[in-house]
Amino acid sequence: MIGVDVDFEMLRHAFDSQDPRTLYSDLTLDSYLRAQEKDRAKVAVWREGFPTAGARVEFDRQLREYEKRKAANGHDHDALPLPRVLDLAALSASEPQQPRFVIPDWLPCGEVTLFAGHGGSGKSAIALLAAVCIASGREFYGLQVQRQRIVYFSLEDGADVLHWRLSRVCSWLGVEMEALAGWLTVVDATTGEMSLMVETRDGPSLTSAYAWLKERVQPGYGAVIDGASDAFDGDENARRSVRRFVRVLRRLIGPDGFVLLLAHVDKATVRAGNSTQGYSGSTAWSNSVRARWYLRPDGEDGSLLLELQKANHAPAGASMRLQWNESAHLFVGELAMPASKLDRELADSDERAAILDALRGCADSQPVVVVPAALTGQRTAHHVLCVRPEFPDSLRSGKPAIRRFWQQIERLRAMGAIEETSIRRSDRHYVRQFVVSADSARACGQ
Repeated sequence: MIGVDVDFEMLRHAFDSQDPRTLYSDLTLDSYLRAQEKDRAKVAVWREGFPTAGARVEFDRQLREYEKRKAANGHDHDALPLPRVLDLAALSASEPQQPRFVIPDWLPCGEVTLFAGHGGSGKSAIALLAAVCIASGREFYGLQVQRQRIVYFSLEDGADVLHWRLSRVCSWLGVEMEALAGWLTVVDATTGEMSLMVETRDGPSLTSAYAWLKERVQPGYGAVIDGASDAFDGDENARRSVRRFVRVLRRLIGPDGFVLLLAHVDKATVRAGNSTQGYSGSTAWSNSVRARWYLRPDGEDGSLLLELQKANHAPAGASMRLQWNESAHLFVGELAMPASKLDRELADSDERAAILDALRGCADSQPVVVVPAALTGQRTAHHVLCVRPEFPDSLRSGKPAIRRFWQQIERLRAMGAIEETSIRRSDRHYVRQFVVSADSARACGQ
């Protein structure tokens, strides 16, 4: 059962607003009952603060009705709905509806999409760009979008940063910021404890912030939540809790809406670079969502690669190459057409083959050129190999290229195509070097 943790600040805002949708929501009424148990005097002041006696009478009536519903149901207001048996005879008489998308293939309707990447990689800026594109009906990096109303719920960036980014996005797209009113709601949720779900002794518990957000995400709206580590105040490795969190996010929206949930990845995933596991924590994060984006550095010029690593309702494997535009102060514009997963795999395979050719060239040289296995210093494998004619141009210079070179080295080592051996130098010191393994052709599937 999902309980509700009492948030007095959010409860006070509900009373101050006098908005019936918020005030008479099941979650507000349930929070009021729980708050009475902790501080009856405080909640009594709120009740007496109603502008008229009629308003107090109506609130008491709503409270009694809620208690009756809760007693009759035998579970709390946010319990999961019961399973539904499909009527096959009725279904056979109608045409099936194929899955629909807000952004074709990338952002499915009625589902939660996970957008993961390393902290500071640019997720928030790209997500805000996506939100403005959808709210205004503009293309998102060349992809057509379905125009929808959106709530952007920022738990990481405050009002000043959001204002700055929004102004840059609007300027680049040629959109008047005031024209987005009614289509885009931007929320600074950094001002207090705004987690949507917390862990309690009784298990996962929804908060008043969830109720507040649910009141504003109307059917057909989209929601961008930045980010998961703040919205989910629980154990990211607990499969049951993660699944429930994704489910309650899905229930924020109707069949025409969407949730884009931003999340960080762990250090191991960042080091892996081109990992296909672009998320952190339990596999439930990937299994519970229907689409998953992964953002990672790529290229020699600081560009990023946005990958569609999972798509239950469309082909996965598409990717977008994004570059930083200094004048716009955004990742904009210069977009390589989405490449397929096969294209990326072929490019990676070509780079690894060229590295092996460069290693063989060093071994065949007279005298033999040692390729050190040291990761740092003035003479590493990259220093030695990048001057070889066989070495791929895509890995020669620039921090992203060098980082990808070491990722390819690790991949070759994992495949068994290269290995480390020790040699004794003339000064009698031993050093480790990379060499092509005797079984490299089989390891690379050649």
